[in-house]
Amino acid sequence: MKGLTKIVAAVAFGGMVAGMGSAFAADAELSNAPQIITRAETVKSVFGAEGQFTGHVRIDPMFNANEYSHYTVGMVTFDPKARTYWHTHPSGQRLIVLHGHGLVGTIDGKASFVAAGDTVECPPNVKHFHAAAPDAGFVHYAITNNKDGKSVTWLEEVSDEQYNNAVKAATAE
Repeated sequence: MKGLTKIVAAVAFGGMVAGMGSAFAADAELSNAPQIITRAETVKSVFGAEGQFTGHVRIDPMFNANEYSHYTVGMVTFDPKARTYWHTHPSGQRLIVLHGHGLVGTIDGKASFVAAGDTVECPPNVKHFHAAAPDAGFVHYAITNNKDGKSVTWLEEVSDEQYNNAVKAATAE
């Protein structure tokens, strides 16, 4: 009986995969839209805006949401101790740590250090911040979904005391 179950599962899975292949082929036939290439030299870096960041932060936009993809991607570079203000995302955010040593914290006092290769998933509407460690810079990709045309709600500044408490909490982790 176990052998029969495996055969039935294999046939069902094979049929599903074959069906997916034809669905992908059908999708490919429906659109002749060209791929969109954004040349790196056309994208300008911006510095973290007052009311959103403390310290020196550079943002390199990778691409914005459009009719096909409802998220933005930016590469964010923090100098040591630089940080975002408290903020939330109505549809969540993911970070991919590229370089350095960073810190992520939430309003409940939980904090963690992150390093190159780590990823962070922040669920919708969680009040949080990202920062560089006290003695190292930090670079991450921020992938942020949009909901009803909005991707972030900026809140108050992360104080030096809150930042230092987060460093202590992450060190104790």
